Amino acid sequence: MLRLDFNLVFTILNIVIWYVLIRKFLFKPINNIITKREESLNARYDEVKQLQAEAQAEKDKSVQYQNQIESEKAKVMAQAQLDARKEFDQIVEAYKRMHEECKEIELCASHGLLTKEQFEILRKVGVTRCHANIETSRRYFPSICTTHTFEDKLACIRAAKEAGLEVCSGGIVGMGETWEDRLDMALTLAELEVDSIPLNALMPIPGTPFENLKQLTEEELLRVIAMFRFINPSTSIRLAAGRKLMKENGKKAFFSGANATITGDMLTTSGNNTKQDKQMLVASGFEI
Repeated sequence: MLRLDFNLVFTILNIVIWYVLIRKFLFKPINNIITKREESLNARYDEVKQLQAEAQAEKDKSVQYQNQIESEKAKVMAQAQLDARKEFDQIVEAYKRMHEECKEIELCASHGLLTKEQFEILRKVGVTRCHANIETSRRYFPSICTTHTFEDKLACIRAAKEAGLEVCSGGIVGMGETWEDRLDMALTLAELEVDSIPLNALMPIPGTPFENLKQLTEEELLRVIAMFRFINPSTSIRLAAGRKLMKENGKKAFFSGANATITGDMLTTSGNNTKQDKQMLVASGFEI
């Protein structure tokens, strides 16, 4: 007969009972926790994917918008170039007519950054001189101008000279530059071998970026003029804006190195009239 081993049966029953209890009271809660954790992670993952999709959509919109901007810029630039060509053609026609009708007047063109080819066209219709101020030193130039570079200015002047034009180029003092900047400007103009140097003194005007700058004294202006004359001995030193900062309409300036002047009102300030300048120069012993 088969004999039962009660100890073995009891042991097996214990194992079965413990297994059932562990699955019910331990494994199942753990599995529930793991399941909930997985669901939470899946939900977070879906949120991240959604955010990524939204970010990509915004990026695509941004790229599309940027492309539209570039397209519009290209259209504007093309139109601007077309307008510039039309304007230049009108300028050429005006100079041609002035040269034909007023042969005794020397024509000086001041139209910003032009090419050698454009200067050659102007020369053919009677223009003899180009005006293109370098404004200040190479170092200080970025502080006063951001639409183009100092090198752009130099390239323009060289192009004008290569086209056979004389060059009138100077700048403005009193814009916050140092004496070293003024010296550098004078040396640059000497290297370029310009024919005329217009010197302007800043007249601080309310509402402008330099409104709070201190006006230069007459002594400072006379020293600037003398320095430019010393460095550019054979060049015309031409007084321009700022003569009102000096006594007697800048009379001393003509004994400090200046040998030419711009008469009449300036772009933003009033100046002397021709009659006053003639009287002052003749009284000072100069021939006009």
